[in-house]
Amino acid sequence: MTGETILTGAVLVLREALLRGTVVVRDGRIADVQPGDCIIGGALDLGGDYLLPGIVDLHSDNLERQAQPRTTARWPSRSALMAHDAQCATAGITTVLDALLSLIHI
Repeated sequence: MTGETILTGAVLVLREALLRGTVVVRDGRIADVQPGDCIIGGALDLGGDYLLPGIVDLHSDNLERQAQPRTTARWPSRSALMAHDAQCATAGITTVLDALLSLIHI
């Protein structure tokens, strides 16, 4: 991702507080965070939506549910993985550790 994107009118979820403000993203990285709304043309107004860092899910059973939605049903693994990734991204989860059941035969 190259260029600059300005996100304004958002409630920023920061470590120390919630702040109505503006975030400048330059070349895929956060370049600046400022309080208040921005009036620069081309800024994307988030209309008071919350803007927060990606969420880390340390234990998910979602992938198993996608691969085997019912006890007698098996779903193609590629489709299950794509559905799982889409659901996680839509929910704001950027990192996930799937708790998969595996059987080891000795």
